[in-house]
Amino acid sequence: YFQATYYFQCTMAASTSSTTSALAKLNKTTIRLYRLLIRECNVLGTSTEEPIFLQRPLNPKYWGVARQHSIRRNSSGSTDSCDDPRKRGYVEEPTEILNFLDGYLENESAAVSDEMSSISPSLESFFVTVNTLKQTIRSTFRATPIPVTKPDILKLHRRAIDSIRLLKNQISLQRTTSVCYDPKHRIRVTATSISLGRGEVSATKNHTTTKVKKYFFTYRIRIENCNDANQEKNAVQLLGRSWFITPDGGETTFVHSPTTGAVGHMPVLQPGQVFEYMSGTDLEATTGSMSGLFHMAVVPTETKSKLVDGDHNFVRENFSDDKLFQIEVAPFALIATS
Repeated sequence: YFQATYYFQCTMAASTSSTTSALAKLNKTTIRLYRLLIRECNVLGTSTEEPIFLQRPLNPKYWGVARQHSIRRNSSGSTDSCDDPRKRGYVEEPTEILNFLDGYLENESAAVSDEMSSISPSLESFFVTVNTLKQTIRSTFRATPIPVTKPDILKLHRRAIDSIRLLKNQISLQRTTSVCYDPKHRIRVTATSISLGRGEVSATKNHTTTKVKKYFFTYRIRIENCNDANQEKNAVQLLGRSWFITPDGGETTFVHSPTTGAVGHMPVLQPGQVFEYMSGTDLEATTGSMSGLFHMAVVPTETKSKLVDGDHNFVRENFSDDKLFQIEVAPFALIATS
């Protein structure tokens, strides 16, 4: 259907122009680009309704930085694509996806110098289905005006090439991303890592200091409270975390910090809010994985977020066992790149 539609448009233009051959070549390029985009969508997800997490690049500058904001809203102002809380933050409108593309491209250089707290709304990460991505591609290609001019087609080609690059970046991030949803508490945790390269560090064992090769990684954690603010009377607070860091072929390192927050924060997430932060780790192997738990508590909505202040009795003195719970962080890959 797409090929027939676009060919008809080019034929209409060619009938009033002497550049029939040039338009025909452009038409072939257009169809190739369209097929490449659809192929990249199929790589992102095999099922048309499979959720895909479109996310901005990880910037190592933000290691140790946290931010809190609302789950991305559709242009209609709603955070809900349906009554299913698992789909809060899903985007179904092609214009929102195109805005993300434009924001991604326009802010590639600026994103390095911007403060994390002032990230453009168009760059906020969101979930989308493969089917919605494909519909966006089809509607964009079919929106070319009649009569078709060479600048119109070249503009479409430029956008298609940029989109292919973006999708390839998303495919790369997807390989090191995990998503875990807790249906009881309606909390979703998304974790993504990237490689920062390798280096040597000094290690002392048996009074002997040696140089050990390490591979360094940074990761971004995103915790979403998917509860409906109109129905849920309580918020949740992040109290600490536990990590299992496993190099391929090596022993697992267990980091247990259930009362020290994350990067110095004990945020309170109201229904519909997101807490993001970046941190890092290292391995002696080129590949491995991380998984873990976030230690959380149900709190009244008027509770304020807290910075970690060294009070190790804070959790024991302020929370009863029936208010405490844990949220799983599904394993996400650590893959060193050359």
